[in-house]
Amino acid sequence: MKLITANMKSRSYLDDDFLDYDPDCPECRDGWIRKGERVGRCLCGKKKDTYRRIIELNKIYPIADRLREKSFENFKPKTDSQKQAMELMQSGKACYLFGPWGSGKTHLLSATMNKLQDEYIMALLISAPWLFEKIRRDLFNNWEIEVLETACKIEYLCIDDIGKEKPTGLIEEKLFMIVDRRLNEGKRTSFSSNFPLDDERLNLDNAIKSRIHEACEIIFVNGSDYRKIK
Repeated sequence: MKLITANMKSRSYLDDDFLDYDPDCPECRDGWIRKGERVGRCLCGKKKDTYRRIIELNKIYPIADRLREKSFENFKPKTDSQKQAMELMQSGKACYLFGPWGSGKTHLLSATMNKLQDEYIMALLISAPWLFEKIRRDLFNNWEIEVLETACKIEYLCIDDIGKEKPTGLIEEKLFMIVDRRLNEGKRTSFSSNFPLDDERLNLDNAIKSRIHEACEIIFVNGSDYRKIK
C-alpha cells in the first residue's frame, strides 16, 4: 500500500486534503478496526500517523532541498568502494563511511534518510557541527536539550561530518550519551567522516570511537569529487 504523495518530496507540510487513513483500505472505513468492544488502529492509520510525525520532525529539523533530492537511484558509483557503500546503506545497515571530500558520503546518508521516510520509518540526518552548536546554545541558555531526546529515540539517525570539530566538555558527554544509548537500545546510527576511526585527526574520544566501531560497518569510500561529476 503506497500512501506517499508527491508532497513527500518536501516532507515539510501536509496536503489540505490529508486524511489520517486510506479511504481504499479493505480492512477499515476510517483508520480503525473494530472487533466487538475492541478498537484498534488499522495499519493504514498507523502509517498515516507516522507520516504526520515525519512531517513534524522535518519542520523542526529542516533538510536542504538538494539533500531531499538524493536517492540511491541517482547515486552513480564510479568505484568499487562507492558501490559497496551504496549496497550496505541500501540494505539498512548502520555504517561509518569515511573518505575524501566529495566521494558521495553525504549523498548516501541523505538517500538512506529519504528512503526510510518514504517507508514510514522515522529517520533523521543532522550534521555533527550543527548538532554540537545546537547543544552548546541550549546549554548556554539553560534550555531543555530537545535535540538529545530526538537523537536518542529516532529509529535511524545519520550524523554527517563527525570528527571535523572536537566536541569538548559537556558536549562530548552528550555525544557519548547519544551513541551509547542508541547502541544499547539497538537503534541504527550511520556516520560520515573524512577520517578512519583510528586516525589521530578524528576529533573524537576513544570511548565514542569504540562504540561506533561496535555499532557500524566501517567502509572506506573513495572516488573523484562526486559534486563535480555531471
